[in-house]
This record gives sequence, structure tokens and C-alpha cells, in this order.
Amino acid sequence: MDPLHFRTSGAEIVPRYLGPQDVPWLRALLAEYERFVGRRRRELWRRLGEPLPFECAQWKVKLAASVIDGLSVDRTRAAVPPDRARAEVFGEAARGGTADEILARASARMGAAPYALREALFADLPGERRVVAPDAPLSPSDLVLRVNLGLAQSLLRLATLVRVGVVGESRAIVRHAKLHGLLCTVRPRTDPQQVIIEISGPFALFRRTLVYGRALAGLVSRLAWCNRFVLHADCALGPESKRLVLRSGDPIFPGGEPRPFDSKVEARFARDFARVAPDWDVSVRRPAFLT
Repeated sequence: MDPLHFRTSGAEIVPRYLGPQDVPWLRALLAEYERFVGRRRRELWRRLGEPLPFECAQWKVKLAASVIDGLSVDRTRAAVPPDRARAEVFGEAARGGTADEILARASARMGAAPYALREALFADLPGERRVVAPDAPLSPSDLVLRVNLGLAQSLLRLATLVRVGVVGESRAIVRHAKLHGLLCTVRPRTDPQQVIIEISGPFALFRRTLVYGRALAGLVSRLAWCNRFVLHADCALGPESKRLVLRSGDPIFPGGEPRPFDSKVEARFARDFARVAPDWDVSVRRPAFLT
């Protein structure tokens, strides 16, 4: 974890969240990405390594760029599949000859022009793939929240213990924890409206895994849908342990809306009940492990 991403205040970790002041340079960064859509990824990497038309800390640019990259999948563009092109060219190379002769023989076998075959050889490498725009339009304000979410999630991957107090939508939080194999315990509470959930973090496990860390980090975006929450995470920062606190209202991007029902049977029952008794409401009873 880069220490530039946060500061400490006593025993508490304070993420260096982006805010409205970052919107102008994020807009310029998105414009740079738009210029390179359809071009090779290595060309974009080269451009991002040069002086950009805005002033900003390099760590912020790297974080924002990683978020943009994660929202799209680069495309391989080649006249022939790269693996087939390599198989033919390397097979012909074993027979000997100059590079031009090898390409000429391989292209004749494949029915492709030599220059197209040369272009296809390594078109599936990361730097040779073509930049693709994000699936959905991305505004600078959305990017601020997504970067902040990534900051919080990266800190949570250092957790040894996570304790979450949730009011509303607690079923969705526990469901996420159970489905993703998180070591989760629901504790007694003094507030009848609140659920206390304790989760072991990846740094509490004998074998720290990226999969477990990602599953735990995925909890953050779901918390944004709760009526109210507060998360305390004991994080291992070198030899010390510091506490990360996330609360309702923190500027982080919410994940997809939780499903209102666990199954099609529940959804069908609620729909049929509303049709038969429109003046009544269906109240979901909390499962036994939440009482």
C-alpha cells in the first residue's frame, strides 16, 4: 500500500480522498483516454509517461488511470488470429530462410498478406491491444467516487479484523459475506435496528489470498446502499496496526443495487401478494442468524 494514498491521525488511517477540486484534471485525463481509443495500448502508456496538460500528483493519475482501465477490456485487432500466425511463422522459421522468405511462405499458406501476418504475430500482447472506451459513459464526478472506492478497498485488503454496524439492507451484506466465503459472525447488539457483523480480514488468515481480499473489498460498495453504516477495520501497516473507519456519507462509489429477494419464489410471492392484497405490505423477517 502506497503511503501517499493515506495519512494517519493517531491510531486512525485517513484515506486521501479525491474531491471536487480534482474534477478539472480528471476531465483532462478522460479526454486523453478518448484520443487513444482504437490505438495501441503502448501508445497510451507512452503518453501518460509524458508531461500532461494539467498539474496533479503522479500517484493520483496512476490511481485514476487504473480505475479507467478496469472499466474496459482492450481489444485484439488482427487480420488472422495471433496464435495461428505464430504457429505458422515459427513452423516456417524451423525450415530456415530470411525473415521475408519465412513470412512469404507462411502468408501463402494462410492466405494473408505478409504485412498483415507480421502485424498479427503479437497483436494479443497487452501493449499491442487496442484501447477501448468504457462500456458506460464516465463523468469526472463518477471517476472521483470510483477512485475513492478503490482507495478504501486497497486499505481494507490489509485488514486483520473488520467490524461493521449496519442499519437497513443488512441481509444483502451478510449474503455477500456468505456467498463469497468470508469468515463472518453476527454479534448481539444493543440497538434493535442495528446489525453488528464481524469479518476476519485476509491478514488474519494463515494463508493470505488475493481472492479473499477482493471479496472483502467488494463489501465496501454494497455498504453504500445501507440506510446507515460504520465500518471499523484493524489494518496491518508494517509492524503497527492502525484503524480504518468508513461511514455513511463517505465519498465512495456505490455498487449495484442489492437484489430485493433471494430467489424467484420470493419475488413471485411478493408480486402475487401485492396483486391480491394491494393495501398490505410484505415485511421480510430477519433470518435466525441475524436475531
